[in-house]
Amino acid sequence: MTVAGVKTARTTGRPGRSGGRSSRPVVVARVTLAAPPSPPIISIEDGPVAPLAVRASRRDLHVAGRLRRRDAMLGLGALAATLGATVAVLDMLH
Repeated sequence: MTVAGVKTARTTGRPGRSGGRSSRPVVVARVTLAAPPSPPIISIEDGPVAPLAVRASRRDLHVAGRLRRRDAMLGLGALAATLGATVAVLDMLH
């Protein structure tokens, strides 16, 4: 870690105003973290071209969420119907 510089602290004033700084300095530090090495670059001539990933739009994500909710409600409905039928059969046998 290396110390990059010293700046004075601001008072609790309104944002956007530069006046009214404190005389007490604040030490600002910067830290450089190690990063993993970047993956090797494969040229197009070396191998087959991988399909390009297409990012989903907000509309596609909305439709997918709606379909997931619909499937969940159908599953819960089937589970509730099965439970209701089981209770009805057990009530008749009792």
